[in-house]
Amino acid sequence: KMENLETLTELVVLDLSQNHIKRVEGLETLSALENLKIANNHIMKLEDAEGLLKCPSLHHVDLSNNLIDFSEYSADCSEILSLFGQLPFLKCLYLLGNPGMRKLSNYRKRVVAALPDLTYLDDRPVKELERVACAAWQEGGREAEMAARKKFKEDEDMKMIGSLAEFREHQARHREKMQAAIARIEREKAEKAEHTTSAEVEGEAFKKRQAEREKRFI
Repeated sequence: KMENLETLTELVVLDLSQNHIKRVEGLETLSALENLKIANNHIMKLEDAEGLLKCPSLHHVDLSNNLIDFSEYSADCSEILSLFGQLPFLKCLYLLGNPGMRKLSNYRKRVVAALPDLTYLDDRPVKELERVACAAWQEGGREAEMAARKKFKEDEDMKMIGSLAEFREHQARHREKMQAAIARIEREKAEKAEHTTSAEVEGEAFKKRQAEREKRFI
């Protein structure tokens, strides 16, 4: 049983795995709770997990390896979506390891499409391509999903081409700046060398004039 949690109002992570728990309860005062791990317990029905809704701040819920027999629920996952769709900040959901999961029709696609903010479902992350594909599948089936995957790939290719073109343009601008800087340095060197040569010539001429004056006085 989940009890004596009332005073833990600032708790963010709660791990109650492997505690023979049969019902989620006692979360009413845990307004800061984001991560609830309640895997490997004895929860037998989705209804016994409805206590999660008392804690809408949840981001991460782990109900894996419990005893929820999903073969007793609708194959279209409607009960799953109804429950977890009420958690507005849910990002990570773990349900694998419960019996009857294979009886659920297109379980992953349905959950990803219905919960668009999920970043992790069960054994792997939800990436943007999967999210787009699942949403399309929900709207128009397999054909729409394949079309969405194709378009996503084409859009990514165009972004890559655009990024490459932008990179090359940046390189060209950098090269122009470097060439301009080198040209300026070379010009300054030449001007300095010319100034030095002129000074040396004038110095030699001055020495020559001085020598001639000295000869006249001798």
